[in-house]
Amino acid sequence: LGASYSLFLNSQYNLNLHVPSFTIVGMVALFAGAAKAPLSTLILIAEMTGGYELLVPAMIAVFISYFFSGDRSIFPSQVDTRLDSPAHMDEFGFYLLEKLCVRDYMTPKPITVFPDQTLKEVEEILAKHLIGGLPVVSKGRLVGIITKSDIQKVPAEVRAYKRVYEVMTTNLITVTEEDTLADVLRIFSSKGIGRLPVVKHKGSSEVVGIITRADIGKAIREWKK
Repeated sequence: LGASYSLFLNSQYNLNLHVPSFTIVGMVALFAGAAKAPLSTLILIAEMTGGYELLVPAMIAVFISYFFSGDRSIFPSQVDTRLDSPAHMDEFGFYLLEKLCVRDYMTPKPITVFPDQTLKEVEEILAKHLIGGLPVVSKGRLVGIITKSDIQKVPAEVRAYKRVYEVMTTNLITVTEEDTLADVLRIFSSKGIGRLPVVKHKGSSEVVGIITRADIGKAIREWKK
């Protein structure tokens, strides 16, 4: 891609761009987006060229590639962090998480949205509070969950008209206040998700909190102290 782009510019605008440099930058940008490994590819370009002359253009190209590739990756089974990997559970004091209750680490009384709100409204709430997802409640009952990635799948120009109920996840997985953090971590790892609504008790649809991977991380950090 980089080589083709530089050759095109040279032929169309009579430039004298260095084709090998464009080739290397294009290569690392492609891999960064496809493998979701931006930092590794930036290190790679320094090793390949033996210097840092291409680092800045590579950073720009890698950012563009990483941003526009979204959640897609050539490694569909790759987890985001070691905390999400079942193979590394023991490293994080998994036995300790069996003793810790959700109620002590969840965010109580979370912000909720309604099914008939627009995606634009929800997007603004997520941005304001720096959160990635919200429970959807109707008449006091949990009916779904909507995340930033759900909204990003919808074209920006129609988010002011599209309603939450049209894109929210309704096949819900919930935990209770009495469940352990180990239970939550198992669900996170097996389902590839990062947050769960917390209900009052099994079979209930009353939302009392929300628990995220960050909450698990907080518990682990406290334990390590």
